[in-house]
Parts: sequence; structure tokens; C-alpha cells
Amino acid sequence: MGNSFHFDVLYFYGAHAVENLFCRWRASRFTLAALKQLKPFTVLCQTFGISRRCGYKWLERFRRDGRSGLHNRSRRPRRSPRRTPVRWRQAVRRLRQRFPHWGAKKIYPRLRRQFPHAACPPCAPSPSGCHGFVRCAAASAIPGADRV
Repeated sequence: MGNSFHFDVLYFYGAHAVENLFCRWRASRFTLAALKQLKPFTVLCQTFGISRRCGYKWLERFRRDGRSGLHNRSRRPRRSPRRTPVRWRQAVRRLRQRFPHWGAKKIYPRLRRQFPHAACPPCAPSPSGCHGFVRCAAASAIPGADRV
């Protein structure tokens, strides 16, 4: 009967969500213990099973942002400066819609002929970049297809 609550929570929220809750709970307990300074910092880190680097990171976030600073953060980059511009992805998509059986091998030279002045590397996509766009366009065009 004591374990049924645990399984109900797992079923409702999922294992990943429960793991995140546990991590935040552990981080908040650690930061409170570290702020009280009842034990040396190294001993606290060993008790909670974390590295000193992680402990200092949690403590810094807690001091700066409070409890909300202990949430897991996204590892996704905030910006991608070398990402191919949208106009090129759209041009590949338009060619793919016009010639659905063409692959990157035919689309790339067509793009080069269509836009001859876009010779600089950040401007035009590479052949492998075209291949990636063609694969994405093909996966999104087929209903129920899994993206690669």
C-alpha cells in the first residue's frame, strides 16, 4: 500500500518527471544544508552524492534565482549563428515540391544555377546541407513518417 502512491505518480507524470522532481528536491535540501553551514562543504557534497563543482553550481543558482534556479535548464543553444538561412531552406523545399523525385544530388546544382552570386559559404547550403533539407522535407511530406 505504501508503494501504490509511488506507482500512481510514476504512471501519471512519467518516470522522467518524477526523476526531475527528485533532483530538484535533492538540490533544494542540499542548498539549505549548505547555507546553514553545519557540515563542511566537501562532506555535504559527498553525503548528497554530487561533485563539489555541482554543489557550487547549485548554491550559486539558488543564491541568484532562488528555488526556481534549481530547475533543470535546457541544453539547446540559444542561437545558431552558422545555421542556414530560412530562404535557402525554403528554396530547397520549393524545388523538392516541384520535382518530388529529385534528391540533393540534382537539387544542389539547380540551386547554384538559380543563384549564381551566392558563392560565399554562409550564404548557400552545401550539398550535404541540401541532403538534410531534402530528408526533412520528405519526412514532413509523408503523413506518419518518423523524422530521421
